[in-house]
Amino acid sequence: MAKGGGRLASGEARDGGFLEREFLTIVAMLKLSKEQINKLKNKANEYRNSETSTNSAFTRYESVTAHMWRCACKARQHESEQLTNIRIAVDFRSRLQSSLPKWYFGCTVLPVVTTPTSGDIVSKPLGYTAEKLREGIEKVTDEYIRSCFVFLKNEPDLSKFRFFHTVGSSQGAFYGNPNMSITNWTRLPLYGMDFGWGKEICMIPGAIGYDGKAFILPGRNEDGSFLIPLRLQIHCNSMGAEFLEAESEAKIDDFGDFCPSSKTRALIPSVDYDRPIHELPLLLVQVTKFSCGGFSLGLGISHALADGECAAHFISEWARIARGEKPENFPFLDRTILQLEDPLPKTSFDHSEFKPPPLLIGHSNNTEERNKKTVVAMLKLSKEQINKLKSKANEYRNSETSTNRAFTRYESVTAHMWRCACKARQHESEQLTNIRIAVDFRSRLQSSLPKWYFGCTVLPVVTTPTSGDIVSKPLGYTAEKLREGIEKVTDEYIRSCFVFLKNEPDLSKFRFFHTVGSSQGAFYGNPNMSVTNWTRLPLYGMDFGWGKEICMIPGAIGYDGKAFILPGRNEDGSFLIPLRLQVTHMDNFKKFFYEDI
Repeated sequence: MAKGGGRLASGEARDGGFLEREFLTIVAMLKLSKEQINKLKNKANEYRNSETSTNSAFTRYESVTAHMWRCACKARQHESEQLTNIRIAVDFRSRLQSSLPKWYFGCTVLPVVTTPTSGDIVSKPLGYTAEKLREGIEKVTDEYIRSCFVFLKNEPDLSKFRFFHTVGSSQGAFYGNPNMSITNWTRLPLYGMDFGWGKEICMIPGAIGYDGKAFILPGRNEDGSFLIPLRLQIHCNSMGAEFLEAESEAKIDDFGDFCPSSKTRALIPSVDYDRPIHELPLLLVQVTKFSCGGFSLGLGISHALADGECAAHFISEWARIARGEKPENFPFLDRTILQLEDPLPKTSFDHSEFKPPPLLIGHSNNTEERNKKTVVAMLKLSKEQINKLKSKANEYRNSETSTNRAFTRYESVTAHMWRCACKARQHESEQLTNIRIAVDFRSRLQSSLPKWYFGCTVLPVVTTPTSGDIVSKPLGYTAEKLREGIEKVTDEYIRSCFVFLKNEPDLSKFRFFHTVGSSQGAFYGNPNMSVTNWTRLPLYGMDFGWGKEICMIPGAIGYDGKAFILPGRNEDGSFLIPLRLQVTHMDNFKKFFYEDI
Protein backbone atom coordinates (compact mmCIF):
# COMPACT_ATOMS: atom_id res chain seq x y z
CA MET A 1 0.00 0.00 0.00
CA ALA A 2 2.75 2.44 0.89
CA LYS A 3 5.06 1.61 -1.99
CA GLY A 4 5.71 4.01 -4.87
CA GLY A 5 4.32 3.53 -8.35
CA GLY A 6 5.95 2.22 -11.49
CA ARG A 7 9.12 3.95 -12.70
CA LEU A 8 9.65 4.75 -16.37
CA ALA A 9 11.35 1.73 -17.83
CA SER A 10 13.65 3.26 -20.40
CA GLY A 11 15.52 6.38 -21.42
CA GLU A 12 17.39 8.68 -19.09
CA ALA A 13 17.47 7.58 -15.45
CA ARG A 14 14.49 9.06 -13.65
CA ASP A 15 15.07 8.24 -9.99
CA GLY A 16 12.22 9.42 -7.83
CA GLY A 17 10.40 10.79 -10.85
CA PHE A 18 12.43 14.02 -10.60
CA LEU A 19 12.68 14.47 -14.37
CA GLU A 20 8.96 13.81 -14.81
CA ARG A 21 8.18 16.37 -12.08
CA GLU A 22 9.83 19.08 -14.18
CA PHE A 23 7.62 18.67 -17.24
CA LEU A 24 4.98 21.31 -17.91
CA THR A 25 1.42 20.19 -17.19
CA ILE A 26 -2.01 21.43 -18.18
CA VAL A 27 -5.51 20.95 -16.75
CA ALA A 28 -8.51 20.06 -18.89
CA MET A 29 -12.20 19.72 -17.96
CA LEU A 30 -13.51 16.68 -19.80
CA LYS A 31 -17.19 15.81 -20.12
CA LEU A 32 -18.96 12.51 -20.71
CA SER A 33 -22.68 12.25 -21.40
CA LYS A 34 -24.82 9.55 -19.83
CA GLU A 35 -24.90 7.78 -23.20
CA GLN A 36 -21.09 7.81 -23.53
CA ILE A 37 -20.67 6.48 -19.99
CA ASN A 38 -23.14 3.67 -20.62
CA LYS A 39 -21.27 2.72 -23.81
CA LEU A 40 -18.05 2.37 -21.81
CA LYS A 41 -19.86 0.37 -19.13
CA ASN A 42 -21.29 -2.02 -21.71
CA LYS A 43 -17.87 -2.35 -23.34
CA ALA A 44 -16.22 -3.23 -20.02
CA ASN A 45 -18.92 -5.75 -19.11
CA GLU A 46 -18.61 -7.62 -22.41
CA TYR A 47 -15.24 -8.84 -21.08
CA ARG A 48 -16.65 -9.57 -17.62
CA ASN A 49 -19.38 -11.75 -19.05
CA SER A 50 -16.93 -13.87 -21.02
CA GLU A 51 -13.60 -13.94 -19.20
CA THR A 52 -13.91 -12.98 -15.51
CA SER A 53 -15.44 -14.53 -12.45
CA THR A 54 -16.51 -11.32 -10.73
CA ASN A 55 -20.12 -11.52 -9.57
CA SER A 56 -21.31 -7.95 -10.10
CA ALA A 57 -21.24 -5.78 -13.21
CA PHE A 58 -18.52 -3.17 -13.49
CA THR A 59 -19.86 0.20 -12.37
CA ARG A 60 -19.95 3.43 -14.35
CA TYR A 61 -17.06 4.72 -12.21
CA GLU A 62 -14.92 1.61 -12.75
CA SER A 63 -15.58 1.63 -16.50
CA VAL A 64 -14.74 5.32 -16.95
CA THR A 65 -11.66 5.10 -14.71
CA ALA A 66 -10.42 2.09 -16.69
CA HIS A 67 -10.98 4.04 -19.92
CA MET A 68 -9.01 7.04 -18.60
CA TRP A 69 -6.11 4.86 -17.43
CA ARG A 70 -6.00 3.17 -20.82
CA CYS A 71 -6.05 6.52 -22.67
CA ALA A 72 -3.22 7.84 -20.46
CA CYS A 73 -1.04 4.80 -21.23
CA LYS A 74 -1.65 5.28 -24.96
CA ALA A 75 -1.07 9.04 -24.85
CA ARG A 76 2.15 8.63 -22.87
CA GLN A 77 3.40 6.04 -25.39
CA HIS A 78 4.79 3.66 -22.79
CA GLU A 79 6.81 0.61 -23.69
CA SER A 80 4.69 -2.53 -23.39
CA GLU A 81 6.66 -3.75 -20.33
CA GLN A 82 6.18 -0.45 -18.48
CA LEU A 83 4.61 -0.96 -15.04
CA THR A 84 1.82 1.52 -14.39
CA ASN A 85 0.11 2.11 -11.10
CA ILE A 86 -3.31 3.62 -10.42
CA ARG A 87 -4.14 4.99 -6.98
CA ILE A 88 -7.79 5.17 -5.96
CA ALA A 89 -9.44 5.92 -2.62
CA VAL A 90 -11.87 3.34 -1.20
CA ASP A 91 -14.44 4.30 1.46
CA PHE A 92 -14.40 1.58 4.14
CA ARG A 93 -17.44 2.71 6.21
CA SER A 94 -19.49 -0.30 5.15
CA ARG A 95 -16.55 -2.69 4.71
CA LEU A 96 -15.88 -3.31 8.41
CA GLN A 97 -17.56 -6.29 10.09
CA SER A 98 -19.30 -3.78 12.32
CA SER A 99 -20.26 -0.89 10.04
CA LEU A 100 -19.58 2.61 11.28
CA PRO A 101 -22.52 4.80 12.34
CA LYS A 102 -24.14 6.55 9.38
CA TRP A 103 -23.00 10.01 10.41
CA TYR A 104 -19.54 9.06 11.67
CA PHE A 105 -17.32 12.12 11.14
CA GLY A 106 -13.73 11.37 10.18
CA CYS A 107 -11.58 10.11 7.33
CA THR A 108 -12.72 6.66 6.26
CA VAL A 109 -10.88 6.22 2.98
CA LEU A 110 -7.88 4.04 2.26
CA PRO A 111 -5.70 4.37 -0.83
CA VAL A 112 -5.33 1.21 -2.89
CA VAL A 113 -3.16 0.59 -5.90
CA THR A 114 -2.98 -1.97 -8.67
CA THR A 115 0.02 -2.32 -10.98
CA PRO A 116 -0.29 -4.09 -14.35
CA THR A 117 1.80 -3.29 -17.43
CA SER A 118 0.87 -0.60 -19.93
CA GLY A 119 1.10 -3.21 -22.68
CA ASP A 120 -1.67 -5.28 -21.08
CA ILE A 121 -3.86 -2.24 -20.46
CA VAL A 122 -3.58 -1.03 -24.05
CA SER A 123 -3.79 -4.38 -25.84
CA LYS A 124 -6.43 -6.17 -23.78
CA PRO A 125 -10.17 -5.37 -23.63
CA LEU A 126 -11.41 -2.50 -21.46
CA GLY A 127 -12.89 -5.02 -19.04
CA TYR A 128 -9.39 -6.30 -18.21
CA THR A 129 -8.45 -2.87 -16.84
CA ALA A 130 -11.80 -2.54 -15.03
CA GLU A 131 -11.10 -5.93 -13.44
CA LYS A 132 -7.71 -4.71 -12.19
CA LEU A 133 -9.49 -1.80 -10.51
CA ARG A 134 -12.09 -4.15 -9.04
CA GLU A 135 -9.33 -6.37 -7.60
CA GLY A 136 -7.88 -3.35 -5.79
CA ILE A 137 -11.26 -2.28 -4.43
CA GLU A 138 -12.34 -5.76 -3.29
CA LYS A 139 -9.21 -6.40 -1.26
CA VAL A 140 -10.40 -3.71 1.19
CA THR A 141 -11.97 -6.08 3.72
CA ASP A 142 -12.23 -5.78 7.52
CA GLU A 143 -8.99 -7.74 7.86
CA TYR A 144 -7.17 -5.57 5.30
CA ILE A 145 -8.39 -2.33 6.91
CA ARG A 146 -7.23 -3.36 10.38
CA SER A 147 -3.91 -4.58 8.95
CA CYS A 148 -3.46 -1.16 7.41
CA PHE A 149 -4.07 0.51 10.80
CA VAL A 150 -1.43 -1.75 12.36
CA PHE A 151 1.03 -1.00 9.56
CA LEU A 152 0.65 2.75 10.09
CA LYS A 153 0.75 2.42 13.88
CA ASN A 154 4.12 0.67 13.62
CA GLU A 155 5.63 3.30 11.32
CA PRO A 156 8.04 5.55 13.28
CA ASP A 157 7.61 8.47 10.83
CA LEU A 158 4.24 9.10 9.18
CA SER A 159 5.26 12.41 7.59
CA LYS A 160 6.27 10.66 4.36
CA PHE A 161 2.61 9.69 3.85
CA ARG A 162 1.16 13.10 4.66
CA PHE A 163 1.59 14.92 1.38
CA PHE A 164 2.01 14.35 -2.33
CA HIS A 165 4.00 16.10 -4.99
CA THR A 166 2.18 19.13 -6.38
CA VAL A 167 3.13 21.18 -9.42
CA GLY A 168 6.22 23.25 -8.65
CA SER A 169 7.26 21.12 -5.67
CA SER A 170 10.20 18.73 -5.38
CA GLN A 171 8.79 17.04 -2.28
CA GLY A 172 6.21 14.35 -1.69
CA ALA A 173 5.40 11.08 -3.40
CA PHE A 174 5.07 11.52 -7.17
CA TYR A 175 2.09 9.78 -8.81
CA GLY A 176 2.56 11.24 -12.28
CA ASN A 177 3.82 9.50 -15.44
CA PRO A 178 3.69 6.46 -15.68
CA ASN A 179 1.04 6.41 -12.94
CA MET A 180 -2.37 7.96 -12.20
CA SER A 181 -4.48 8.92 -9.22
CA ILE A 182 -8.26 9.20 -9.66
CA THR A 183 -10.71 10.32 -6.99
CA ASN A 184 -14.38 9.36 -7.18
CA TRP A 185 -16.83 12.11 -6.22
CA THR A 186 -19.76 10.64 -8.15
CA ARG A 187 -21.59 9.52 -4.98
CA LEU A 188 -21.11 12.75 -3.06
CA PRO A 189 -24.17 15.04 -2.73
CA LEU A 190 -22.47 17.95 -4.51
CA TYR A 191 -25.64 19.72 -5.56
CA GLY A 192 -28.41 21.27 -3.51
CA MET A 193 -26.09 23.09 -1.06
CA ASP A 194 -28.31 26.18 -0.90
CA PHE A 195 -27.04 28.75 1.63
CA GLY A 196 -30.05 30.94 0.93
CA TRP A 197 -28.48 32.37 -2.23
CA GLY A 198 -30.21 29.93 -4.57
CA LYS A 199 -28.97 26.79 -6.32
CA GLU A 200 -25.21 26.57 -6.76
CA ILE A 201 -23.76 26.59 -10.28
CA CYS A 202 -21.18 23.92 -9.57
CA MET A 203 -18.95 22.36 -6.93
CA ILE A 204 -15.48 21.40 -8.11
CA PRO A 205 -12.01 20.80 -6.64
CA GLY A 206 -10.13 24.09 -6.50
CA ALA A 207 -6.90 22.62 -7.87
CA ILE A 208 -5.55 19.49 -9.57
CA GLY A 209 -2.19 19.03 -7.95
CA TYR A 210 -0.03 16.96 -10.27
CA ASP A 211 0.38 15.08 -13.53
CA GLY A 212 -1.99 12.12 -13.75
CA LYS A 213 -4.38 13.40 -11.07
CA ALA A 214 -8.09 13.48 -11.87
CA PHE A 215 -11.49 13.66 -10.22
CA ILE A 216 -14.73 12.18 -11.52
CA LEU A 217 -17.71 14.37 -10.60
CA PRO A 218 -21.42 14.12 -11.34
CA GLY A 219 -22.57 16.48 -14.11
CA ARG A 220 -24.02 19.81 -13.01
CA ASN A 221 -27.55 19.05 -14.17
CA GLU A 222 -27.68 15.69 -12.37
CA ASP A 223 -28.48 14.07 -15.72
CA GLY A 224 -26.18 11.08 -15.35
CA SER A 225 -23.22 12.80 -17.02
CA PHE A 226 -19.69 13.12 -15.58
CA LEU A 227 -17.29 16.08 -15.34
CA ILE A 228 -13.62 15.08 -15.18
CA PRO A 229 -10.98 17.68 -14.29
CA LEU A 230 -7.62 16.14 -15.23
CA ARG A 231 -3.98 17.28 -15.23
CA LEU A 232 -1.50 15.81 -17.73
CA GLN A 233 1.99 16.63 -18.95
CA ILE A 234 2.87 18.72 -21.96
CA HIS A 235 6.06 17.26 -23.38
CA CYS A 236 8.05 20.23 -24.67
CA ASN A 237 10.19 17.98 -26.84
CA SER A 238 10.33 20.08 -30.03
CA MET A 239 7.74 17.83 -31.69
CA GLY A 240 5.37 20.79 -31.99
CA ALA A 241 7.70 22.94 -34.07
CA GLU A 242 10.05 22.11 -36.93
CA PHE A 243 12.80 24.56 -37.93
CA LEU A 244 14.69 24.14 -41.20
CA GLU A 245 17.60 26.06 -42.72
CA ALA A 246 18.15 26.11 -46.48
CA GLU A 247 20.37 27.79 -49.05
CA SER A 248 19.41 28.61 -52.64
CA GLU A 249 21.33 29.71 -55.72
CA ALA A 250 18.33 31.89 -56.61
CA LYS A 251 18.22 35.66 -56.08
CA ILE A 252 15.28 37.57 -54.66
CA ASP A 253 14.83 39.30 -58.03
CA ASP A 254 14.14 35.89 -59.59
CA PHE A 255 10.74 35.86 -57.84
CA GLY A 256 9.48 38.94 -59.71
CA ASP A 257 6.21 40.15 -58.15
CA PHE A 258 6.19 37.15 -55.79
CA CYS A 259 3.12 35.65 -57.42
CA PRO A 260 2.49 32.36 -55.53
CA SER A 261 3.98 29.50 -57.54
CA SER A 262 5.96 26.29 -57.17
CA LYS A 263 9.02 28.52 -56.57
CA THR A 264 7.47 30.32 -53.60
CA ARG A 265 5.94 27.07 -52.32
CA ALA A 266 9.44 25.58 -52.10
CA LEU A 267 10.29 28.26 -49.51
CA ILE A 268 7.75 26.79 -47.06
CA PRO A 269 8.19 23.40 -45.35
CA SER A 270 5.71 20.67 -46.25
CA VAL A 271 3.81 18.47 -43.82
CA ASP A 272 4.04 14.71 -44.25
CA TYR A 273 0.45 13.70 -43.50
CA ASP A 274 1.41 10.02 -43.61
CA ARG A 275 3.01 10.47 -40.19
CA PRO A 276 0.90 9.69 -37.08
CA ILE A 277 -1.14 12.71 -36.03
CA HIS A 278 0.70 13.11 -32.71
CA GLU A 279 3.96 13.53 -34.65
CA LEU A 280 2.68 16.28 -36.94
CA PRO A 281 4.23 19.64 -36.02
CA LEU A 282 1.88 22.54 -35.31
CA LEU A 283 4.42 25.02 -36.67
CA LEU A 284 6.94 24.63 -39.49
CA VAL A 285 9.56 27.28 -40.23
CA GLN A 286 12.10 27.42 -43.06
CA VAL A 287 14.77 30.11 -43.34
CA THR A 288 16.20 30.24 -46.86
CA LYS A 289 19.35 32.22 -47.68
CA PHE A 290 19.61 33.42 -51.29
CA SER A 291 22.82 33.91 -53.26
CA CYS A 292 22.24 37.68 -53.29
CA GLY A 293 22.42 37.80 -49.48
CA GLY A 294 18.67 38.08 -48.92
CA PHE A 295 16.54 35.80 -46.76
CA SER A 296 13.04 34.41 -46.76
CA LEU A 297 11.12 33.11 -43.78
CA GLY A 298 8.52 30.49 -44.74
CA LEU A 299 5.90 29.48 -42.18
CA GLY A 300 3.28 26.76 -42.05
CA ILE A 301 0.99 26.88 -39.01
CA SER A 302 -1.96 24.77 -37.92
CA HIS A 303 -5.17 26.76 -38.45
CA ALA A 304 -6.68 24.98 -35.45
CA LEU A 305 -3.92 26.57 -33.36
CA ALA A 306 -4.05 30.11 -34.71
CA ASP A 307 -5.80 32.33 -37.23
CA GLY A 308 -4.17 35.07 -39.31
CA GLU A 309 -4.44 37.65 -36.54
CA CYS A 310 -2.67 35.36 -34.06
CA ALA A 311 -0.06 34.25 -36.59
CA ALA A 312 0.80 37.93 -37.21
CA HIS A 313 0.95 38.51 -33.43
CA PHE A 314 3.30 35.53 -33.04
CA ILE A 315 5.61 36.69 -35.85
CA SER A 316 5.64 40.26 -34.51
CA GLU A 317 6.71 39.16 -31.01
CA TRP A 318 9.21 36.69 -32.45
CA ALA A 319 10.77 39.49 -34.53
CA ARG A 320 10.92 41.68 -31.43
CA ILE A 321 12.85 38.97 -29.55
CA ALA A 322 15.16 38.44 -32.55
CA ARG A 323 16.02 42.16 -32.43
CA GLY A 324 17.08 41.75 -28.80
CA GLU A 325 13.96 43.37 -27.35
CA LYS A 326 11.56 42.01 -24.75
CA PRO A 327 8.14 40.65 -25.78
CA GLU A 328 5.52 43.37 -25.55
CA ASN A 329 2.10 41.72 -25.85
CA PHE A 330 1.87 38.31 -24.23
CA PRO A 331 -0.73 35.93 -25.70
CA PHE A 332 -3.89 35.07 -23.77
CA LEU A 333 -3.95 31.26 -23.89
CA ASP A 334 -7.00 30.27 -21.84
CA ARG A 335 -9.45 28.80 -24.35
CA THR A 336 -11.97 27.79 -21.70
CA ILE A 337 -13.57 31.23 -22.09
CA LEU A 338 -15.17 29.83 -25.26
CA GLN A 339 -16.34 26.67 -23.49
CA LEU A 340 -19.96 25.72 -24.12
CA GLU A 341 -22.44 25.34 -21.31
CA ASP A 342 -23.55 21.88 -20.22
CA PRO A 343 -25.92 20.51 -21.46
CA LEU A 344 -25.45 21.79 -24.99
CA PRO A 345 -28.24 24.06 -26.27
CA LYS A 346 -29.87 23.34 -29.61
CA THR A 347 -28.49 24.81 -32.82
CA SER A 348 -30.52 27.82 -33.91
CA PHE A 349 -29.38 28.13 -37.53
CA ASP A 350 -29.07 26.07 -40.69
CA HIS A 351 -25.26 26.48 -40.95
CA SER A 352 -25.11 26.15 -44.71
CA GLU A 353 -21.38 26.94 -44.53
CA PHE A 354 -20.81 23.29 -43.58
CA LYS A 355 -22.87 21.90 -46.45
CA PRO A 356 -21.48 21.05 -49.92
CA PRO A 357 -21.41 24.09 -52.25
CA PRO A 358 -23.43 24.18 -55.50
CA LEU A 359 -22.46 22.12 -58.55
CA LEU A 360 -22.53 23.36 -62.13
CA ILE A 361 -25.95 22.95 -63.70
CA GLY A 362 -26.14 19.57 -65.43
CA HIS A 363 -23.33 18.05 -63.32
CA SER A 364 -23.83 15.37 -60.65
CA ASN A 365 -20.34 15.83 -59.15
CA ASN A 366 -17.33 18.16 -59.36
CA THR A 367 -14.77 15.63 -60.64
CA GLU A 368 -14.43 17.26 -64.06
CA GLU A 369 -13.93 20.75 -62.58
CA ARG A 370 -11.33 19.49 -60.09
CA ASN A 371 -9.21 18.09 -62.91
CA LYS A 372 -9.11 21.17 -65.14
CA LYS A 373 -5.84 23.08 -65.44
CA THR A 374 -5.50 26.21 -63.36
CA VAL A 375 -3.15 29.18 -63.23
CA VAL A 376 -2.28 31.82 -60.61
CA ALA A 377 -2.15 35.57 -61.28
CA MET A 378 -1.07 38.45 -59.04
CA LEU A 379 -3.57 41.27 -59.63
CA LYS A 380 -3.07 44.84 -58.43
CA LEU A 381 -5.53 47.60 -57.65
CA SER A 382 -4.49 51.16 -56.90
CA LYS A 383 -6.11 53.20 -54.14
CA GLU A 384 -7.98 55.17 -56.81
CA GLN A 385 -9.36 52.01 -58.49
CA ILE A 386 -10.50 50.63 -55.13
CA ASN A 387 -12.27 53.88 -54.26
CA LYS A 388 -14.05 53.85 -57.64
CA LEU A 389 -15.39 50.36 -56.91
CA LYS A 390 -16.41 51.42 -53.41
CA SER A 391 -18.30 54.45 -54.75
CA LYS A 392 -19.97 52.28 -57.39
CA ALA A 393 -21.16 49.77 -54.78
CA ASN A 394 -22.47 52.48 -52.48
CA GLU A 395 -24.56 54.12 -55.22
CA TYR A 396 -26.80 51.05 -54.98
CA ARG A 397 -26.76 51.13 -51.18
CA ASN A 398 -27.92 54.71 -51.10
CA SER A 399 -30.88 54.00 -53.37
CA GLU A 400 -32.03 50.41 -52.85
CA THR A 401 -30.79 48.92 -49.57
CA SER A 402 -31.54 49.49 -45.94
CA THR A 403 -28.04 48.83 -44.61
CA ASN A 404 -26.91 51.65 -42.35
CA ARG A 405 -23.20 51.48 -43.03
CA ALA A 406 -21.30 52.09 -46.27
CA PHE A 407 -19.83 49.08 -48.02
CA THR A 408 -16.12 48.74 -47.22
CA ARG A 409 -13.22 48.61 -49.66
CA TYR A 410 -12.93 44.86 -49.00
CA GLU A 411 -16.66 44.20 -49.60
CA SER A 412 -16.63 46.28 -52.79
CA VAL A 413 -13.54 44.61 -54.26
CA THR A 414 -14.69 41.10 -53.29
CA ALA A 415 -18.08 41.76 -54.90
CA HIS A 416 -16.30 42.94 -58.05
CA MET A 417 -14.12 39.80 -58.14
CA TRP A 418 -17.13 37.52 -57.70
CA ARG A 419 -18.95 39.30 -60.49
CA CYS A 420 -15.96 39.06 -62.84
CA ALA A 421 -15.61 35.33 -62.09
CA CYS A 422 -19.28 34.69 -62.95
CA LYS A 423 -18.86 36.56 -66.25
CA ALA A 424 -15.54 34.87 -67.12
CA ARG A 425 -16.97 31.41 -66.35
CA GLN A 426 -20.02 32.17 -68.57
CA HIS A 427 -22.53 30.64 -66.19
CA GLU A 428 -26.16 30.15 -67.08
CA SER A 429 -28.28 32.83 -65.43
CA GLU A 430 -29.94 30.27 -63.08
CA GLN A 431 -26.58 28.93 -61.89
CA LEU A 432 -26.25 29.05 -58.09
CA THR A 433 -22.88 30.42 -57.01
CA ASN A 434 -21.49 30.39 -53.53
CA ILE A 435 -18.80 32.61 -52.03
CA ARG A 436 -17.01 31.54 -48.86
CA ILE A 437 -15.44 34.21 -46.65
CA ALA A 438 -13.95 34.07 -43.16
CA VAL A 439 -15.36 36.37 -40.47
CA ASP A 440 -13.35 37.22 -37.34
CA PHE A 441 -15.72 36.93 -34.36
CA ARG A 442 -13.44 38.35 -31.63
CA SER A 443 -15.55 41.48 -31.24
CA ARG A 444 -18.87 39.85 -32.20
CA LEU A 445 -19.45 37.98 -28.94
CA GLN A 446 -21.51 39.63 -26.21
CA SER A 447 -18.37 39.50 -24.07
CA SER A 448 -15.52 40.34 -26.43
CA LEU A 449 -12.42 38.18 -26.26
CA PRO A 450 -9.25 39.62 -24.69
CA LYS A 451 -7.24 41.65 -27.20
CA TRP A 452 -4.35 39.20 -27.36
CA TYR A 453 -6.43 36.01 -27.24
CA PHE A 454 -4.45 33.31 -29.08
CA GLY A 455 -6.49 30.80 -31.06
CA CYS A 456 -8.61 30.52 -34.18
CA THR A 457 -11.47 33.04 -34.04
CA VAL A 458 -12.73 32.94 -37.60
CA LEU A 459 -15.91 31.33 -38.86
CA PRO A 460 -16.62 30.59 -42.51
CA VAL A 461 -19.82 32.09 -43.90
CA VAL A 462 -21.38 31.59 -47.30
CA THR A 463 -24.00 33.35 -49.37
CA THR A 464 -25.55 31.79 -52.48
CA PRO A 465 -27.34 33.96 -55.09
CA THR A 466 -27.55 33.16 -58.81
CA SER A 467 -24.89 34.17 -61.31
CA GLY A 468 -27.60 35.87 -63.36
CA ASP A 469 -28.42 38.25 -60.50
CA ILE A 470 -24.75 38.97 -59.78
CA VAL A 471 -23.97 39.80 -63.42
CA SER A 472 -27.16 41.74 -64.27
CA LYS A 473 -27.70 43.73 -61.09
CA PRO A 474 -25.58 46.64 -59.81
CA LEU A 475 -22.32 45.95 -57.97
CA GLY A 476 -23.97 47.03 -54.71
CA TYR A 477 -26.36 44.06 -54.93
CA THR A 478 -23.42 41.64 -54.72
CA ALA A 479 -21.78 43.69 -51.95
CA GLU A 480 -25.06 43.50 -50.05
CA LYS A 481 -25.07 39.69 -50.36
CA LEU A 482 -21.60 39.66 -48.79
CA ARG A 483 -22.75 42.02 -46.04
CA GLU A 484 -25.71 39.74 -45.25
CA GLY A 485 -23.32 36.84 -44.71
CA ILE A 486 -21.00 38.89 -42.50
CA GLU A 487 -23.75 40.42 -40.36
CA LYS A 488 -25.37 37.10 -39.48
CA VAL A 489 -22.27 36.32 -37.37
CA THR A 490 -23.73 37.35 -34.01
CA ASP A 491 -23.10 35.95 -30.53
CA GLU A 492 -26.08 33.61 -30.98
CA TYR A 493 -24.86 32.45 -34.40
CA ILE A 494 -21.30 31.84 -33.18
CA ARG A 495 -22.44 29.71 -30.25
CA SER A 496 -24.90 27.84 -32.46
CA CYS A 497 -21.97 27.05 -34.77
CA PHE A 498 -19.96 25.69 -31.82
CA VAL A 499 -22.89 23.46 -30.86
CA PHE A 500 -23.30 22.26 -34.44
CA LEU A 501 -19.63 21.22 -34.61
CA LYS A 502 -19.68 19.74 -31.10
CA ASN A 503 -22.56 17.48 -32.11
CA GLU A 504 -20.85 16.28 -35.29
CA PRO A 505 -19.54 12.73 -34.83
CA ASP A 506 -16.81 13.19 -37.47
CA LEU A 507 -15.11 16.57 -37.96
CA SER A 508 -12.53 15.29 -40.44
CA LYS A 509 -14.74 16.26 -43.38
CA PHE A 510 -14.35 19.93 -42.37
CA ARG A 511 -10.60 19.80 -41.75
CA PHE A 512 -9.26 20.12 -45.26
CA PHE A 513 -10.13 21.46 -48.68
CA HIS A 514 -9.40 20.32 -52.17
CA THR A 515 -6.02 21.50 -53.42
CA VAL A 516 -4.73 21.28 -56.96
CA GLY A 517 -3.89 17.69 -57.80
CA SER A 518 -6.00 16.21 -54.99
CA SER A 519 -9.27 14.31 -55.25
CA GLN A 520 -10.10 14.82 -51.57
CA GLY A 521 -11.65 17.63 -49.57
CA ALA A 522 -14.50 20.05 -50.20
CA PHE A 523 -14.21 21.71 -53.64
CA TYR A 524 -14.85 25.48 -53.75
CA GLY A 525 -13.93 25.97 -57.41
CA ASN A 526 -16.25 26.67 -60.37
CA PRO A 527 -19.05 27.80 -59.90
CA ASN A 528 -17.93 29.04 -56.46
CA MET A 529 -15.24 31.23 -54.88
CA SER A 530 -13.37 31.58 -51.60
CA VAL A 531 -11.81 34.96 -50.76
CA THR A 532 -9.68 35.59 -47.66
CA ASN A 533 -9.22 39.11 -46.30
CA TRP A 534 -5.71 39.98 -45.09
CA THR A 535 -6.16 43.74 -45.50
CA ARG A 536 -6.32 44.36 -41.74
CA LEU A 537 -3.38 42.17 -40.77
CA PRO A 538 -0.13 43.94 -39.81
CA LEU A 539 1.83 42.30 -42.64
CA TYR A 540 4.59 44.90 -42.78
CA GLY A 541 7.15 45.95 -40.20
CA MET A 542 8.19 42.41 -39.16
CA ASP A 543 11.87 43.32 -38.82
CA PHE A 544 13.98 40.41 -37.50
CA GLY A 545 17.06 42.62 -37.45
CA TRP A 546 17.69 42.19 -41.20
CA GLY A 547 15.84 45.39 -42.15
CA LYS A 548 12.36 46.01 -43.60
CA GLU A 549 10.79 43.06 -45.41
CA ILE A 550 10.03 43.27 -49.14
CA CYS A 551 6.66 41.53 -48.92
CA MET A 552 4.56 39.01 -47.04
CA ILE A 553 2.36 36.75 -49.16
CA PRO A 554 0.64 33.35 -49.01
CA GLY A 555 3.10 30.80 -50.38
CA ALA A 556 0.46 28.93 -52.37
CA ILE A 557 -3.09 29.37 -53.67
CA GLY A 558 -4.68 25.98 -53.31
CA TYR A 559 -7.52 25.70 -55.81
CA ASP A 560 -9.68 27.21 -58.54
CA GLY A 561 -11.62 30.23 -57.26
CA LYS A 562 -9.35 30.84 -54.25
CA ALA A 563 -8.00 34.36 -53.67
CA PHE A 564 -6.46 36.56 -50.99
CA ILE A 565 -6.76 40.33 -50.72
CA LEU A 566 -3.58 41.85 -49.25
CA PRO A 567 -2.52 45.42 -48.53
CA GLY A 568 -0.05 46.79 -51.11
CA ARG A 569 3.64 46.59 -50.23
CA ASN A 570 4.12 50.34 -49.99
CA GLU A 571 1.20 50.75 -47.58
CA ASP A 572 -0.26 53.28 -50.01
CA GLY A 573 -3.86 52.06 -49.87
CA SER A 574 -3.46 49.69 -52.82
CA PHE A 575 -4.35 45.97 -52.88
CA LEU A 576 -2.46 42.89 -54.10
CA ILE A 577 -4.72 39.98 -55.06
CA PRO A 578 -3.21 36.55 -55.73
CA LEU A 579 -5.92 34.46 -57.43
CA ARG A 580 -6.14 30.95 -58.91
CA LEU A 581 -8.59 30.26 -61.75
CA GLN A 582 -8.95 27.72 -64.52
CA VAL A 583 -6.68 28.52 -67.47
CA THR A 584 -9.67 28.94 -69.81
CA HIS A 585 -11.19 31.62 -67.53
CA MET A 586 -8.20 33.70 -66.42
CA ASP A 587 -7.77 35.98 -69.45
CA ASN A 588 -11.44 36.95 -69.50
CA PHE A 589 -11.39 37.48 -65.75
CA LYS A 590 -8.47 39.92 -66.05
CA LYS A 591 -10.25 41.73 -68.89
CA PHE A 592 -13.45 42.23 -66.88
CA PHE A 593 -11.51 42.93 -63.68
CA TYR A 594 -9.92 46.09 -65.06
CA GLU A 595 -12.39 47.16 -67.76
CA ASP A 596 -15.44 47.04 -65.45
CA ILE A 597 -13.93 49.43 -62.91
